Amino acid sequence: MNDGCCEFDMTHALAANLRAGDFDATTFTDDALKTDTLVLTAVALPVLLWTENLFAEQAVFLGLERAVVNSFWLLDFAVRPRTD
Repeated sequence: MNDGCCEFDMTHALAANLRAGDFDATTFTDDALKTDTLVLTAVALPVLLWTENLFAEQAVFLGLERAVVNSFWLLDFAVRPRTD
């Protein structure tokens, strides 16, 4: 296993490179309540109160308000292939 340039067909149990710019899962997923502004993730918090409509008959789809676009091209985010 190398740091991302010459990988074989195998899973990685630990990050091969400890830099945070490589976005390996073991770098930032050790604590769900810890926020990191460079990673820009949501925080998982427990729900302390009850639901407003406990016996609602129809589920509501909670989609995104707008498209999620990585327009900054920060570090190792994947970029889609360009059109021909």
